Amino acid sequence: GLYVVLILLTSQILHGMEGITRIYRATIFLVLACSPCLWEVYGMLWSETLFLVMVLAFILQWKRYIIAHDDCHLFLLALLVGLAFLTRIAGLSLLATGFALILFDGQINGLKKIKQLTLFSLVGILPLAINLYRNHLVTGTAAGVRQKALRSLGQNLVDSGWVLGTWLPFIGENGFAGAMVLLVLLILVIALLLFRVFQQQYYHKTSTAVLACFLVYAIFILGISSLSRFETLSSRLLSPMYLPLLLTIVYFVAALISKTKRIFKYLTIGAAILVLGFGLKHQYVLNAFNWEGIKDAGIPGY
Repeated sequence: GLYVVLILLTSQILHGMEGITRIYRATIFLVLACSPCLWEVYGMLWSETLFLVMVLAFILQWKRYIIAHDDCHLFLLALLVGLAFLTRIAGLSLLATGFALILFDGQINGLKKIKQLTLFSLVGILPLAINLYRNHLVTGTAAGVRQKALRSLGQNLVDSGWVLGTWLPFIGENGFAGAMVLLVLLILVIALLLFRVFQQQYYHKTSTAVLACFLVYAIFILGISSLSRFETLSSRLLSPMYLPLLLTIVYFVAALISKTKRIFKYLTIGAAILVLGFGLKHQYVLNAFNWEGIKDAGIPGY
């Protein structure tokens, strides 16, 4: 059921993104339906099953909020963040994303911006604060005993690159190559978001929230895993940025195709179709490999 909700919410986001046609939407649905990352999350029934839905709902609610910048839609946006906090501590990334989106919104000025930032922060963090206080009363610690990280930022970046190799074609098991792909995408997203901050006529687009969710979560997970002891970054831990990453890539491809002319346009389309074909084959191979491991013995741990 949640998997279907995830696809429906993705459809709504794609419908609101500029330059995304029915062909792009159909392509994304095909990728989502065969995604090893999502199959793993929803097959194991981890907490990410709900958190991923909340990330998409957050993007759609931000789009509703910016139409009138009213307190009612802002409260609902903050409430989603609060519920995400109760699902995973990674809700902090949504709080930071929403705070930044409001802070750099040029249509809100002065006192109103301060009030809305305060309302958003208080409502968004309240469920977490209550939960941490309860933990302190019960266990004596707010969030358990945290030890210093064993892996550096560079090592975590390579681990993330290895995960990207399971999500995207051509990277394979080369963690360094995947890390470079991730860094290039992050730099492009930062550049585009900075452009939209200074050119506010492009700021209030659905893709702005998509790009921000991808950027902030990537920074969050790389940062926190480099400060606090974590398990090795896996597809599960990185899954909240899977859909924003996928939508970001589709957005860049659509923009590139729309801006190229004549022969270069057809070459770009041909390259995109080729990558899609290899990507679907890559997903099939991974799914077949995973099925070989579970068809007789079942899912490990169940």
